[in-house]
Amino acid sequence: MTPKRLAKYYLFRFQRLRGDPKSLAKGSALGVFMAFMPISPVRSIVLVACTTVFKANVFAAFIVATALCNPFTYVPLYYAALVVGNAITPFSIDWGRVVIVFESFEKGFVVAIQSVGALGVEVIAVLLIGGLAMAVPAGLLTYTISLRYFLRRKRGQNCALVVGQMPAGLNSKVEGKPNFWFPRQFLVFNAV
Repeated sequence: MTPKRLAKYYLFRFQRLRGDPKSLAKGSALGVFMAFMPISPVRSIVLVACTTVFKANVFAAFIVATALCNPFTYVPLYYAALVVGNAITPFSIDWGRVVIVFESFEKGFVVAIQSVGALGVEVIAVLLIGGLAMAVPAGLLTYTISLRYFLRRKRGQNCALVVGQMPAGLNSKVEGKPNFWFPRQFLVFNAV
């Protein structure tokens, strides 16, 4: 699958999500937040726990996290976390120590956890602080943008749902003209 087609696929999946706009926005924000955090071996477990605690949509979180953090983007995200973490913390960690984590992903979950533990406190602190410094603004920005998107989409759907559920007496016409005592939005949708 080409990257362009993959991006369209994830966008389509994201647009088809249903549910409460706030829950969907929280799920999207948590997905972005977790995508920027360098916690690859346990990302899914932490994501499920966070969506449960914050009452966020699990599907939105997983779609966004998978779209942003996949085997193609692991290296750039870890490298960005390392650069930002080196700039923020007093430590100076080289890229060679982090590459050990990527080699262990192929060997399984237990080996990946052991290799992360073997990195040392400084490397883990630099990566986590760097990832956190990128994840917080990205998550907040995602929440505001996705909340606006899902609220607008819901308003558009509610108009159609209200019209479909109108009582029969509201749709009566006198001499071929509609009654004018109900809201204008019903007139527009009644014609359809």
